[in-house]
Amino acid sequence: MPRIDGLIFGYTVFSVEEKDAPSLVNALLRLGINASVKRDFTCEVRPRDGARLRRELRGKIDFTETEILGLPGFIYRNRHCYGTFLGILLGVFIFVWCSGAVWDVRIFDESFYGEETLCALSELGLYSGARWGQIDKDALEAELLLSSDDISWVNVNRRGTVAYVTLGKKNSFEKEDDGLTYSNVVASEDAVIEEINVRSGYAVVKAGDAVKKGDVLISGIIPGELGGGFVRAEGSIVGRVYGKVSATALESREEKVYVSSENVGVSYKILGFSINILKNSRNLDGMCDIIEYKSQLTLFGRYRLPLERCVKTRLSYNVKERSLGKDEMVKTAAGELLEQFLNKTADAEVISVRTDGAFTDGGYTMYSEYTVLKNIGREIPISVSEEKERFVPDG
Repeated sequence: MPRIDGLIFGYTVFSVEEKDAPSLVNALLRLGINASVKRDFTCEVRPRDGARLRRELRGKIDFTETEILGLPGFIYRNRHCYGTFLGILLGVFIFVWCSGAVWDVRIFDESFYGEETLCALSELGLYSGARWGQIDKDALEAELLLSSDDISWVNVNRRGTVAYVTLGKKNSFEKEDDGLTYSNVVASEDAVIEEINVRSGYAVVKAGDAVKKGDVLISGIIPGELGGGFVRAEGSIVGRVYGKVSATALESREEKVYVSSENVGVSYKILGFSINILKNSRNLDGMCDIIEYKSQLTLFGRYRLPLERCVKTRLSYNVKERSLGKDEMVKTAAGELLEQFLNKTADAEVISVRTDGAFTDGGYTMYSEYTVLKNIGREIPISVSEEKERFVPDG
């Protein structure tokens, strides 16, 4: 049974022999074409995908291809039946015209849902039957904010032919006084201090000092000679940090080889409601991947329809072990090393990097030793008891 989108927008059927079925599956995966190979070794693809698949298969395997089927093929074969053609054009025109209208206005926040809010939106031009092309959403949102003392923000979204209005209610409150918070700034890792800027608190280290992870850098306890007391320590501490990352590529690795594909679920979402067309409820074996393809359907490639199609495809595979050459091992290790290095130095300024590698008995190992400048300060709270001169560190 052809798919609904194939019946509407057209499709062609490719047929191959049984021995060429794996080649057809791999070609579909390489090209990113959403189609399944059936038990009779045929697959249905869209006309534009058919041209790509034809170029991919030509000269590699023997295949046959049908003419365009579905509604476009029907129209072409009956192009001289002018009455039928006129009826189809009239139906498409009515559908496109209706899709440009607002069918419903839905308000998310129930506290605002009432005749007063709907009347306010209607006066501003948003009501059932209004044309989307005549609605300026930005101006409508601004005018609704100005007209109401209870709304703090508003967002109008179009989904298909339905207008979804999200409103935020204004909350007036006074900031609660939860008491003072006292803290220290400690080192997040081993480093050599390069620069220290204190906004509040007492610095216990200076530039050039070597610190360990957890050492106090800025104290929230003010010494007695400076007046004493407790504060929330704040400031930035730049440290020179030394690090090393490494990655290893083995001589052989397991890889997936896809052998077949099958659609196990098809659903359509219309105006937020989901309709299941196909659902395969049988148990799936472990040697497969499930991939979801989501697409917004359009008419003639230009008019976006309020219809989203979701296809779940089961890709069966075999696991094979493949040996890697020396160049490939080096390239694999370099890619993994680069990813680790970028993660480690994402928030730092790189000063120097030294990279080296060597072949081992089981593969190839590559490492990088680096030096970076970064903010190593981490704030931890301290609790102060009611008794003077006593405190309990929380960290």
